[in-house]
Formats: sequence, structure tokens, C-alpha cells
Amino acid sequence: MKRTTVVALTFVLTVLIIAGCSSNNGSDSNSGNQKGLKQDTSENVSTQDADGDAAKPVPAEQVTIKLLSPFGAELSEKRYRPIEKILPNIKLEIVEGKLEELHAQNIVPDIVVTGWGFSQYEKESSEPLDDLINKHQFDLEALNSSLVAAERASDKENRLMSLPNSNDVVVMYYNKTVFDKFGVSYPTDNMTWDDVIDAAKQMTAERDGVKYRGLEMRSEIGFGLQQFGVNLTDPATGDVLFAKDPRVIKYFELLKKIYSIPGMTEDTDPFGPFLEGRVGMLLTSAQYMRWAVPADLAARIDFAAAPVWADNPGTTMVSRSYSHNMINKYSEHKDEAFQVLAAYYSPEIQTMLTRGAEEVTPLTDQSIQAQFGADLPNFQGKNVKAIFMYTPAKPPQVISSWDAHVNLDQGAFITSEMNIPEFLRVKTEEAQIKIKEAKGQQ
Repeated sequence: MKRTTVVALTFVLTVLIIAGCSSNNGSDSNSGNQKGLKQDTSENVSTQDADGDAAKPVPAEQVTIKLLSPFGAELSEKRYRPIEKILPNIKLEIVEGKLEELHAQNIVPDIVVTGWGFSQYEKESSEPLDDLINKHQFDLEALNSSLVAAERASDKENRLMSLPNSNDVVVMYYNKTVFDKFGVSYPTDNMTWDDVIDAAKQMTAERDGVKYRGLEMRSEIGFGLQQFGVNLTDPATGDVLFAKDPRVIKYFELLKKIYSIPGMTEDTDPFGPFLEGRVGMLLTSAQYMRWAVPADLAARIDFAAAPVWADNPGTTMVSRSYSHNMINKYSEHKDEAFQVLAAYYSPEIQTMLTRGAEEVTPLTDQSIQAQFGADLPNFQGKNVKAIFMYTPAKPPQVISSWDAHVNLDQGAFITSEMNIPEFLRVKTEEAQIKIKEAKGQQ
């Protein structure tokens, strides 16, 4: 009797297990929209009834992801709303404001796109991303390695607390009309700082009652220093280092060479003379052509790769992203939020942003890079490859947070009568006072 009972129970359990497996025999479809990311992008999950016949599709669970954007309603819609087509189970709710104030109102954005840099509160609210990257098999190598290194170097523990929103590349604009007026050959993509200075000297002069300048770089005045990947202070102690750093001294010697050219300091406006057609070469961001340069001037402008140091050819500045993509550590939907971040780096989204010159893509995909500005008249026929020509310098292993208290005020140096050691000594003393105050507040 006992043997019969055991057999009967075994039979019943077997039937129940088979039925359970049959009812959960769903199929997930992985999308190739994101390189290295495996995710379900199907709107419905197919099921079967007990007889094995196809049942009505069950919609995938819809998840609302709040995304805090600093770009304003119109631009945010353009940038992020298309992600819903890549992830049909995601509904994006785009919010604006300061993270701290939103938290005070019990509004918890799942994703935070920072503005210019990170606030301290944003840093404290960010979720480390390494585990999510591994879990979702996101291909980190698809991103610019200098950008990723800079993100890691911003954290004392070398964690990846955010991903770069863009790649803010500096390029050299040159005005063919000015070069023609002075009979100077157009810039090439392999110019050193000395080459640029030589050309600038020839075009910094007066012609037909108009004063011209060969070079303008005040909007990117730290560019040459950033090509070294320098910490100005010790990241652990806050000790001020720059006055004795030979790379910093070398950079200030470069500034002295450029701004000792007669006529270079007569006008301190970094953009006005260029837009008026009175500047031969301008160092600034690649996106400047999109939002600031009028069509008639753009017709006379082309790009060349920004100058490099003669003893460090092929290396440009450390890659930088002024805004960053982070996941809120208080989010209840971290996995879905990461899928949204991954979708932002998909070819579809990055190609759209690239063709409109909204951002220089953080991806290393050359086929996407080559389309920069393709949808805009100002970029037609331009030497776009110059933007991506050089290898970015690597940042320090840990970027010193104490550097925020240093103000080298290079613009003041240009117009001052101090020599380099004297100027750096004054700036060292100022930085030491500010860092001491900051330590006291901590």
C-alpha cells in the first residue's frame, strides 16, 4: 500500500512539473542595437497553453524611467525620446531641476545627466556602474578609452561612477580668406605648436585699415597643458605641484611665445574678431560651427587638427566630457536604467546626434565619426576627420579633486609683466590658501 502511494505521488508531481515548464516556455529575443549589450527589445513575450497551442501574446512589463536632463525640454526630447523605439518596454519621463531639490520632493530620477561637471551631491548619489556593465555585457571598449579613463580617474577608488555623455574635442578652424590675404599656406593636419606660431606671426598685422590676428585660443587656453594630462596638486595630500612641474613651465613658455607677438593682445574677445573675419586660426570645440558660425563665414572656414607638441606628435588633449550619465543609487529600476544608458550609446542614437553635430560621439566607431555634421550645411565639404585624427593623452591615474581650488588665471598671465617663476609662485600661494580653507571646511 505504501509503495502504491509513493508511485502515485511521484506521478502527480511529475505531471505538475511538466505542466509548469510548459506554461513558462517563453522566448526572449535579443537585439543587436547596442554593441555588446544583450537585452529584450520585443514588445510581447509569447506563451503556450496546456495543449502546446500558441496563446495570446503577453505584453512585456512596462517600466517608467525618470531621466533628469540639463538640456531643456525640446533638446531632451530630441536626444532621448527615440530610445523608447529601441526599448519598447521602457517609458521615459524626462524631468528637469536640481537633483537635491527633486529628492526633497520625493522625486527620484533613475538616470541623472549632469550639467557642466558633477556637483558634490550628484557624486554622492551616483551608483557604481562596473557590476551593471558586467551584468548587461556592455562593451566598454566601444567607448573612447581616454574618456573612460577620465571617468575612473575622477573617483578615488577608480570606480566607474558615470559614463561620458559626449567627447568635447578641440579642433582648429582656419579662415581661408585671411590666409589668402597674407599669402600664407593653409594649415595641415600635422602642425606643431611652432608651426602654428610661425603662421600666426605672419597674419598678426594690419591690412587696409583692419587689424588681423593670426591665432585666437583664449576660449581653450589650457589646451596645450591638457595635452600632458597633468595634475596641478597631489590628489592625496593637496600639496601644490605645478610651480615645479616642467610640463607646466613648458606650457607657460608657449603662452609667452604666442602672446608676445605684437598685436596679439590688443583685443581680448575670444570669438568676436573671428566671427568678423579678422582671425586666421581659432582653437575651439568642433560643435561651435553648428551653433555660432554664420553660413557666409562657414563657407570660408575649414578644419585642421589642433597643433601638437613636437616631442609628443600624434597626441592631443585628454578627452573630456562636460556632462556625464549616471544612475541614481536610490533608483528602484537600476537594471532598466542601465539599459536606457546603453541604448544612448547605440549606433541609432549616436548617429542621429553625430549627423546633427549635437555632440562629438564618445564611440570609437569611425563610420559614425565620419558623419559628424552631415545633416548641416555648415559642415559640407569640411575636413571632419581632423576632429578625430590624434590619440588622446591619458589622464592621471587619479585626477586630483584639489585642482578645483587652483586658478592659474592664464589670461592674467598673458597681460601681466611677471615672469613665469614669479607668476607661478603667486598662484601657488593663492592655491595653498584656498586648499587649506577647503580642508578646514571638510
